[in-house]
Amino acid sequence: MLRQAIGAVIAALAVASSADAGDLGARSGSIKDAPAAYGSSLWEGFYIGANAGYAWAGNNGGNIEVFDNQGKPYATGPLNYDLSLEGGFAGLQMGFNRRAGNFVFGLEADIQTRVDGGSKTSFDPPAIFNFDYTASLDVAWFGTLRGRVGYARDRTLIYATGGLAFGEVNYSARYLITEPCCSGGFANLKSSGVETGYVIGGGLEHAINPNWSLKLEYQYINLGSGKAEAPLFFANGSPSGEKVKADFDTDFHTVRLGLNYRFQREPEPLK
Repeated sequence: MLRQAIGAVIAALAVASSADAGDLGARSGSIKDAPAAYGSSLWEGFYIGANAGYAWAGNNGGNIEVFDNQGKPYATGPLNYDLSLEGGFAGLQMGFNRRAGNFVFGLEADIQTRVDGGSKTSFDPPAIFNFDYTASLDVAWFGTLRGRVGYARDRTLIYATGGLAFGEVNYSARYLITEPCCSGGFANLKSSGVETGYVIGGGLEHAINPNWSLKLEYQYINLGSGKAEAPLFFANGSPSGEKVKADFDTDFHTVRLGLNYRFQREPEPLK
């Protein structure tokens, strides 16, 4: 999906660039006159677009802790586990810009498709029992609402961005005892909900013509920390009276390539 989306963006860029080159050549006789033809209104107004990118994180795992039937943690204390999050995504964006000299100020919103991941961590003593912990983290969708401030030079805009991030975060895990004496004891942990946080980043946007532009953007998205817990069962399904708790983080980096269409009237032909 990621390759197809990036391919579509590049194809659209090639078509738009080709059409613009022919149009400018007819009007001014030289492609090098293009920046002057755009005027000071470049980057102004409403725009919509599409993007595709890749997301990754370091380690979203946290701690696992087991509590006895009195609700007290066992002496081994919390144990750290691994949890990965990475993958491609695609989405849509829309925004509005105002320009003051070379400075551009704007507001942009975007919505993106799923990113997920998971991993398995095995524990030996000092755990209470040898066990495996298999966890998955699924960001079913995510989006941002951001301010943008940038500096425009000719057809290129360099900008910083930041604001609100949000998304649906689904976490699930299985705690499975592998110790011979108690093999098969288990707990199934789940957590799900729409979370909010923050996003910061920056990018580079280049105008192909007054209406079309291509951007490359980095974002760091943090949707905060979560917790999950579940009762611990023996292998035969009867409750042990114990409980397993775990925490996790949902933060990740993204790099995306986007194509925007700006609702801006073409400039008057050069005389």
